[in-house]
Amino acid sequence: MTACLESLPRPGGDANSPSNNRDSRFSESDHFGFYIFAAYSGRVVLRNIFLDGNTFASRHNVNKEYFVDDWIIGTSALLDDFKFSYAQFFRSKEFQGQGGGSSFGSISVSYTFQITTENIDMSELGPLAQLVGDWEGDKGIDIAPAGSAASETGFREQITFEAISPVKNGPQLLYGLRYATIAWPLDDELPFHEEVGYWLWDASANQVTRCFIVPRGVTVNAGGQAQANATSFKLSAKVGSETFGILSSPFLD
Repeated sequence: MTACLESLPRPGGDANSPSNNRDSRFSESDHFGFYIFAAYSGRVVLRNIFLDGNTFASRHNVNKEYFVDDWIIGTSALLDDFKFSYAQFFRSKEFQGQGGGSSFGSISVSYTFQITTENIDMSELGPLAQLVGDWEGDKGIDIAPAGSAASETGFREQITFEAISPVKNGPQLLYGLRYATIAWPLDDELPFHEEVGYWLWDASANQVTRCFIVPRGVTVNAGGQAQANATSFKLSAKVGSETFGILSSPFLD
């Protein structure tokens, strides 16, 4: 179950799309959520043809208000892929002599579905197919040098693997995954490690490649052999290699 406070960029409705996989419309664990929202908009009205009349001829008109306020408050409930919203809209007077501002409500129901242009045959991913999806755990141990001893820090980690369209390198055909990972110490909300990159499968060579960058000035391109139905395999990279190697900034070299 999720709850949050949201400010809308425009009044009159609430049809925002999911922003991350914690939204119940994308999450596999959270099936219900709700939030309240509020917004304000002030408008300077230089001309309103409905109040000022015809632009090119003399017609009936009223004296308009040059500044109009819009307010909105509402609430939304999320149930799996559905979203139910109610919004109450308030507007100040738009012309002189108007008895008061206007107010109206709106009810909306929306359904979220994912559209993809990539038609991926998961069997073509070989040993990488089992990685597709979102993964999370909190049993990690980070071991870092600390003088003559080593410092151990427990951490939690989230990883997302997403299939990409086949990649052609001349006669070579690669299937792969786009991935991103982020890790936090168990006692801290600030992440201490991130990676973005790709896992690639070359079926003709029975080869797995993992290439990624770390926002510390490090790039790694690692590879190894594997069978298409493998459930485990080893990858390696060497400093100075022109193929499967490791590069870093001068500070980390």
